[in-house]
Amino acid sequence: LGLASEFDLKDALRKEDYIIRTHAGGVYLVGATDVAAEHAVYDFLERLGCRWFFPGDTWEIVPKNLNPTIALDIKESPSFNTRVIFAPGWGGTDAVSHRKAMLWVTRNRQNSVLGIHAGHAYQRICGELRKEFADHPEYLALVDGKRGGDKFCISNPGLRKLIADYAVDYFVRNPKEHCISLDPSDFGGWCQCNPCKTMGSPSTRAIVLANQAAEALDKHFGNKFVGIDAYYQHAAPPAVKVHPKVVVFVATVYGPAGCTTVDLLEGWQAQGATAGIRDYLSVNQWHRDLPGREVACALNHYRKTFPRFYQLNCRHYISESSLNWGPSGLGYYVASRVLWDIGAANRVDAIVDDFLANCFGPAAVPMGRFYALLNGGHPPLDEGLLARMYRALDEAYRTTSDPGARRRLDDLACYTRYVELYWQHESAKPEDKRARFEQLIRFTYRIRDRLMVYSYAFYYDMSKRSKASFPPEALYEVPEGKNPWKSSEPVTEAELRGFVENGSKYQLPPPPPEPVTFSADLRPSGQPRAPRGRIETFLGSNELLLLAGDDGLPPLTIQPGVDVQGIGKFRWRLLDATRKEIDSGILPSDNTPHVLRFKPRGKGHYVFAFETPTKTMVNWPEGAPVCLSASRAAPCHCSEIMVYILVPKGTRTIEITKVSRGNFFPPDGAPCTSVSPNLTSIPVKPGQDGKIWKVTGLAGYLGFFNIPPYAALSPDELLVPSEVALPPAPEPVAPTPHLVHAALPKAPRGKIDGFGHSGRLHLLADAKGFPPLTVKGGIDGKNSGPVRWRLLDAAGIELESGSIDSDNVPHPLKLAPRGAGNYRLDLEAPTRSLIDWPEGSLVTIEASAAQGGKFLHAAGDNVVYFYVPKGTARIEAAGYSLARGVLFPPDNAPAIGIAAHVPLNVPVKPGQDGKVWKIWVVGYLGLLSVPPYVALSPDELLLPKEVPVEQGP
Repeated sequence: LGLASEFDLKDALRKEDYIIRTHAGGVYLVGATDVAAEHAVYDFLERLGCRWFFPGDTWEIVPKNLNPTIALDIKESPSFNTRVIFAPGWGGTDAVSHRKAMLWVTRNRQNSVLGIHAGHAYQRICGELRKEFADHPEYLALVDGKRGGDKFCISNPGLRKLIADYAVDYFVRNPKEHCISLDPSDFGGWCQCNPCKTMGSPSTRAIVLANQAAEALDKHFGNKFVGIDAYYQHAAPPAVKVHPKVVVFVATVYGPAGCTTVDLLEGWQAQGATAGIRDYLSVNQWHRDLPGREVACALNHYRKTFPRFYQLNCRHYISESSLNWGPSGLGYYVASRVLWDIGAANRVDAIVDDFLANCFGPAAVPMGRFYALLNGGHPPLDEGLLARMYRALDEAYRTTSDPGARRRLDDLACYTRYVELYWQHESAKPEDKRARFEQLIRFTYRIRDRLMVYSYAFYYDMSKRSKASFPPEALYEVPEGKNPWKSSEPVTEAELRGFVENGSKYQLPPPPPEPVTFSADLRPSGQPRAPRGRIETFLGSNELLLLAGDDGLPPLTIQPGVDVQGIGKFRWRLLDATRKEIDSGILPSDNTPHVLRFKPRGKGHYVFAFETPTKTMVNWPEGAPVCLSASRAAPCHCSEIMVYILVPKGTRTIEITKVSRGNFFPPDGAPCTSVSPNLTSIPVKPGQDGKIWKVTGLAGYLGFFNIPPYAALSPDELLVPSEVALPPAPEPVAPTPHLVHAALPKAPRGKIDGFGHSGRLHLLADAKGFPPLTVKGGIDGKNSGPVRWRLLDAAGIELESGSIDSDNVPHPLKLAPRGAGNYRLDLEAPTRSLIDWPEGSLVTIEASAAQGGKFLHAAGDNVVYFYVPKGTARIEAAGYSLARGVLFPPDNAPAIGIAAHVPLNVPVKPGQDGKVWKIWVVGYLGLLSVPPYVALSPDELLLPKEVPVEQGP
């Protein structure tokens, strides 16, 4: 035919090329090899309308009344040279089911010629070379002083030669094979001898061994490969170069903590490795074949992740999978399309539509809803899920009379019954568990031939894990005929109808709340500052919103890798309000602070989007308009969150995504609502809406449905949509650098049991200097880091600084003023600290909620005095600051209790102004409407010189 020049048989990666060319008398189907010719046949049949969606005759589609008119002139080759969806997964099967699966593999062109593979091999090699290892025990790993196990002493030259010779001999005995696996055995047990330790990491040792074998194979054959996984303790890239004939399959799980698959791929390729992917589309003991749990169910895995693998020059793909075509079958089929042609990643929706139309005909619409439950996320296993699954099946049965479509519905009805029995067992009362368990195992075994669930793996694993739940005669190893729980009795049509009819009676849950859309016209909240919250670390994908002002955008300090260093990269992008990228960058995971400064293109808000494989700290200046984006579509992933949110007027519930835990504090002192994975709706009572709430202790993925999806470390930093903005709060009384002695009368001295993490003292120096101060750090946690201090003058210029050990021992703090006047002493401590000064000393504590001020963070029982100037109408303090407290007016009026987490707002009655008030407080104190200074006695109080002071008794 003159087609020989179309093929290159010397190139191992071209052995699956084929041509389909129609002509006047028919069609030529020509392949570079027998397998390639077989691919051409099945491709041609597929173009005529044949489909093999799942294994077995039930899911085969053959067009009726075929009279094709078709013109083709194409040449095909696969995008991935290794396409193995069914690597030996965990769990056995029978010969018939295995043949069905392998025929599906062939018909969908997944049987690649090369046969590149990897899997745990050291244990097998130990068995095959039993005599050699018995003669040379020094070839095995030294662990805790003993030689043995199934890991090798790779530093031993004799061991490396033994394995290289073994690889050569393997291909002498199997000349048609292309690859041998030299992947280490599972788990640990690596050699602890000094020469092996000197070689380096397990990855380096494994590659040294694989490289030597690959070199020997090159000398003898020239076209053979060694396969190895990058997995568990040998997942990190090695310190040596990798031989080009060593194919490294990077495992998508079990990698180093915080390291993404992309990071590993890039690291191995930097060492010269031919990289592949070892995926885990489905593992029965992880997810038990439940809807939406498996990676195989996530269609975005094929839309986005597979093209990313291809972009990173991966051409070899192996996945561990299960014979569970109920939940994962559509995913497996889509995977087969994309592995052959990476362009199919852009046609996933069309592939799904083709599947629904061919399999179910007029019932495609209800079955589309059914598969949306399997492939659309992680639906909770509850009555509502079963109701939706069964009702979709019921509508489909009533919509189609086609025998083929109804047989497929029968398979899926059996799968849904399995899900129902699993749920009934999981939710059963203790006294009913055993009976429900037996019912589940019996049914799973009965439907094993349908391949809807991985019956063998499930029965086997449950028999091992829950042995006490089985009578001895019903254990997995007892064969049918002797095992009362094993029966091959087919599921009858009456049973199937009963499953669907009864299951359709389950109650549907209330519809989820409709997401509320807010405008992108963001502005600062205008609310008072509050004690600053925190976000301990970020992980994964997150976004921050930054508002550009006259000074541009605030800088961000990024510290990637606070848990794991040297693995993975922090990747960031700066987007404008239209999400157009204007800057980007990469930072190493080195646990080092990196300061990012941005050049905005005009005012407005910007998005700082980032991905981090390791735990990362992100900090920004206090008071900067920066907040966390937390939407339903893109929830944030943080740990130990304490933030503030806006609950707009009219909101009756706060609807959130599932989080692990957390507490929502309303603004009126009512009890907080603790959330969990099962509680995602927080009630909002009248009077609690149109205000700022505090959220603490959150962990997990947080996204808001019906309130602005933004959270900030302080209310003044929060950005809010213009249409729900609150009226701006009055400006708080700001601290001033120029303080004078108020000369107020003495009173019984108060106390401060301990300062929190930060504090600010104001000291007045006279001719004798400062009063002597004593600092005792670590009174509730010794040796947790030093107390750091800075002395500044009235203009804010630092004069000296130092640190004091947190050893719970008093240390005198000797300060030298630069002349008379007032000074500022700032302290930062990792734990509670005690600071003492002599009675009558002119020392005042700042307690300010104004920007740039310092809250008094007093942990313990604390009693202090403050001054309320003449004409003051109300005493206000920042919200959510005080844990508890009591306010004492100056005229022996009744004491005023202070509710926790409520803005302090107390009227000042006639005659109570121009006086000193006393407060007992636990927590943060930030004064808003009065001078933000407190002292242990009125005679020690310093005040701004412009404040008129009336001396009272």
